Amino acid sequence: MPCKQDNACVRCSTFSLEQYDRGSVTAEFAVLLPAIAILIGLIIALGTASARRVTCQDAANKAAWVLTQDDDSQAARQAIIRSVGTASTTFRELSDGSTSISVICPIGQGPLQLLPFSVEGHALALPSQ
Repeated sequence: MPCKQDNACVRCSTFSLEQYDRGSVTAEFAVLLPAIAILIGLIIALGTASARRVTCQDAANKAAWVLTQDDDSQAARQAIIRSVGTASTTFRELSDGSTSISVICPIGQGPLQLLPFSVEGHALALPSQ
């Protein structure tokens, strides 16, 4: 027995909900999947950049240690190259005889190029007494 429009029966309301809900799970999945993929990509890229930052800081620390032992900037540059490969290095002599070391390490371009292209590590080599 068909339902009348003015009567609110359970069978008619259930039928109309099923009729209008068809495909909603597919649409939600289609919206959610790219968002999850972008989120996972950003997490991986940030993890990679963080690891590269730690490596770059470690290279600056090694260079500072080499400078306190040998006072040879060429050996310090070689220590940096062994640690991080190609990196931009700056040594700056300070007024109290200490040396400021800055190491700039390039990182690959992340997803959507949202991350910086390089990270920096800084260290200070105090003169040996």
